[in-house]
Amino acid sequence: MRATREPWGTSSGHAHQPPTAIERCRLEAAGIAIEVITYGAHLVRVEIPDQKGKVGNVVLSLPDLEAYEDADRNPSIGAIVGRFGNRIAEGTFELDGERYQLDCNLPPNHLHGGQTGFGRSAWDIVHLGSDGDSAELTMEFVSPDGHEGYPGEVTAQATYRIEPHRLTMSYSATTTKATPINLTNHAYWNLAGVESPGTGTALTVEGHILQVMADRFVVVDRTAIPTGELADVTDTTMDLRIPTQLSIPIEGQSGFDHCWVLDGDITQPFASVSEASTGRSMLVSTDQPGVQVYTGNFLGGEFVTHGALCLEAQSFPDGPNQPTFPSTILRPGETYTSTTIHDFS
Repeated sequence: MRATREPWGTSSGHAHQPPTAIERCRLEAAGIAIEVITYGAHLVRVEIPDQKGKVGNVVLSLPDLEAYEDADRNPSIGAIVGRFGNRIAEGTFELDGERYQLDCNLPPNHLHGGQTGFGRSAWDIVHLGSDGDSAELTMEFVSPDGHEGYPGEVTAQATYRIEPHRLTMSYSATTTKATPINLTNHAYWNLAGVESPGTGTALTVEGHILQVMADRFVVVDRTAIPTGELADVTDTTMDLRIPTQLSIPIEGQSGFDHCWVLDGDITQPFASVSEASTGRSMLVSTDQPGVQVYTGNFLGGEFVTHGALCLEAQSFPDGPNQPTFPSTILRPGETYTSTTIHDFS
């Protein structure tokens, strides 16, 4: 087992953070190695073997820090997004009698914490090491009161832990004022294998076999904001309870970009993904109530459209404005936690 770190440039900084030294960390364990940069806590490589034992990277990545800082080139490729992953309608919500206005960085809505959110900021390493058959990296980011319009100073930690053939991602957060929190990782997976950084993938995810063990999904309007309805998947293209070979477009849709309703039982996988040519497969479990499945419908530039698949374990979109959804409000004295596990074979 091994855990190493090296300098990886200096971020440009933004209104809420000065330029900061960035590092790249590498964790190695039996059957898996990962690389993470402290800019946005991005997961930039996941190396696992195929059925012949050949090791390859299975997540999209970019070639350098400049590319990761460029929002046009980097649609959150492997970032930890927050304060609120996914969308908030019209970038506004009311909390304890006060209305807050956020950055509408995906007009007319707010997406993934805004232009300078958690995935666009530098994190600090608080722990890096290996022990027995595991290796672990923990990073911390302090989001100031008023960051992108959100109330309260939030101290967040993110941990990447690897064990033989397993990757666990866990998050925690505390706040000085009541605020929405919904953290997730935005890794783009292609189990067929990914080319060198900045060249996307040789193949799309068409042909991958996807299963999502969920009976309901979150119905959304034309701007991807929930209507409040949680609909049955039966007799719809959203029914992925039986392993389904991805074929895009899906009945006129450009692909999936939807949230499924989960049990939140981390002891049982909610999704499986497999790819026949390499024999690679991945099981995913989480304690979160939902998963946003995104099939790279708008990937472009250095990447192939539909060149990867995201499984973003999280709470539901627009949670602060949806009183019937699980609460996403964190209050002083409370601790937000979230864990997602990926098992590879």
